[in-house]
Amino acid sequence: MKGSVLRGILVLYLFLLLFPGEYVPLATGLDPSWRIGINLLAGSGHSVGDDYVFTYGPLGYLLYPLPLGNNLAASIFFDLILALLVCFLGYLVLRRCSALEALLFVSFYAASIAIHLWEEYNLLFLAALLLAATETESRHERLLLIGYGVLASFALFLKISIGLTCLLMLVGFALGSGQRNRFVRRIAFAGLSFGVSFAVLSLVFLESASGLLWWLKGSVLLSRGYGSAMSVIGPSEVLVLGLIALGVFTRALERLARTRLDLAVALGIAAVLAFKHGFARQDRHVLGFFPFLIALSALLVPFSISRKGRAATILAFLVLFIAALPTVRYYTHIGPRQVLATLSTASGLERVGSLLRLPEKRRELEQRSERRLTSDLLPDGYLQTLRGGGGV
Repeated sequence: MKGSVLRGILVLYLFLLLFPGEYVPLATGLDPSWRIGINLLAGSGHSVGDDYVFTYGPLGYLLYPLPLGNNLAASIFFDLILALLVCFLGYLVLRRCSALEALLFVSFYAASIAIHLWEEYNLLFLAALLLAATETESRHERLLLIGYGVLASFALFLKISIGLTCLLMLVGFALGSGQRNRFVRRIAFAGLSFGVSFAVLSLVFLESASGLLWWLKGSVLLSRGYGSAMSVIGPSEVLVLGLIALGVFTRALERLARTRLDLAVALGIAAVLAFKHGFARQDRHVLGFFPFLIALSALLVPFSISRKGRAATILAFLVLFIAALPTVRYYTHIGPRQVLATLSTASGLERVGSLLRLPEKRRELEQRSERRLTSDLLPDGYLQTLRGGGGV
């Protein structure tokens, strides 16, 4: 009874941590400009592949919503569903854990949220959590695999790289099972649900098969171009910390592989791809890598089968968290006050209040957007020339 109450409290705590509500106004600059673009394209009637190509899919605006159209409302709904899924799957995993393991699991994950786990990486964490749940809930493995296929297809329509990472994690999870029957079953159930949900989403958001092919091909080419043309050499200290973090996590996966090779392979694929994404362009992208590894370390807790293994997992988490702090302080303004506000759920409760006054919050964002964009408006003479068909 006490264990059930504790798990219920922890799940409620997770929900408050993940409660949506942190939104930003429109702004100028490189990244803000493409975010405005994907928000304007949502519901505009333009079809991905036929009319435009980008690495984010037709649902990409849900990751970076702006106060345009119904985007904020759609994003809030999406974020709530994501939070509920994390809480539900977390509960499935936690009910197989001792009280101490449950506390460690939630603490590790909360630490990743406190230092700003990106939403796209939180989606990948959800995918990894779903795979972990198939290990603890073997009776419902097929249903969970079907859910994984749906999640992977949805992730693809958010951003190509997220969907592909989900698929690679699935393949690694199936190969790591070590049994032909389990491999076939996992690929069949997850693969079939992925195919069906992908077909449905394609019918809804794409106008033609050729558009689908152009979108997939163009997204891959754009991703390669980013890796080559936009590579940035950042501080060597950050790279060293990243390599240390990856090495420590790999060592932890080696211990996991002794009992759960399939899950270890899937988590390893996610970690390596996150490292590539963060350090191929060593700028603010490294901020996605460290919190993600910390979040994944939470999934090691339920499978630490001995006191020694649990101690090793705690040590790995501490090293990962310490390695993350200099990078977070270098690239952001997150400090002890913000971390404490997150961990105490003060930020979550504030977001609950913001949701209750959403129309007012939206007007505030629109006013801030107008102030930010006013200074970058073209002169009236330029605008008149452009409207008349001339050039500048």
